[in-house]
Amino acid sequence: MDGGRIIYALDRGLLRDLKFSTYSFENSSQGKFILNIIFGDSTYYVDSLSENLKRGQGAKIRNGWMPNRAAIGYRHCRESQRMVPEPKNFNVVRDLFDLLLTGRYSVSEIYRIACEDWGYMARYSHEQLTYGTIAPGVARRLLDAGRVDEALGIVIGARAVEDGKSFRMLSYSLDEVYQECLERLGRTDELKTHVWSTFRETLSAPVCNST
Repeated sequence: MDGGRIIYALDRGLLRDLKFSTYSFENSSQGKFILNIIFGDSTYYVDSLSENLKRGQGAKIRNGWMPNRAAIGYRHCRESQRMVPEPKNFNVVRDLFDLLLTGRYSVSEIYRIACEDWGYMARYSHEQLTYGTIAPGVARRLLDAGRVDEALGIVIGARAVEDGKSFRMLSYSLDEVYQECLERLGRTDELKTHVWSTFRETLSAPVCNST
C-alpha cells in the first residue's frame, strides 16, 4: 500500500493511530513527517535490493554460471560465490548420466534404479522433512536402501514436530517406520518403551461418538 494514502487517511481522521513493534507512532504533524520518511526508506530498501539481485543474476549469466538455485549435484559456495560440486549428490548424478549414455536404460528405468536401488531422493529442506506428507515416504525409501540411521533421524524429527500439534493425523506411518528402524538397529529396549507408550496413548485417547 502507498504510504501517502495512509498519511492521507490519518489527516482525514479515517485512521486514529498506528501501532508498530519497533516504532512508537504519534498522530501529529511531526509523527506523520517521520512516518513518511520511514515509508520512503522502506521503498528505497526494497527497490535497491531488487536492483542488486538483478545485477548479481546478470553477472552470473555473463560468466556462464547458472543463476538462482543450484542444479542437483551442485551447491552455492559462500566463500567463492560460485557453484561447486556437492560431494553427497554429484557422483550419484554423474552415475545416472553414465547409465543414460550407455543407451541400455530408459529414463523411467534410471528413475527406478535411483529411487529403489540407490535410495536417492529429491532435495528437501529440513523443514520439508518434518511434513507428515513427506517424511514417512522419504524415511521408508531410506530404510529400504539400508540407510537406517538417516531414516531414523528423519522420523525422530518429524515425530517431534508432530507431537507439538493438537492432533496427530499421520502418526501411524511415522510410528511404523520408527519401529522398524529400532528393530534393524537392535535397540529393543527403546522399541519396547515406544510400543508401551503408544499403547497407553491409544487407551487414553478420547472416544468419538459420531457415526
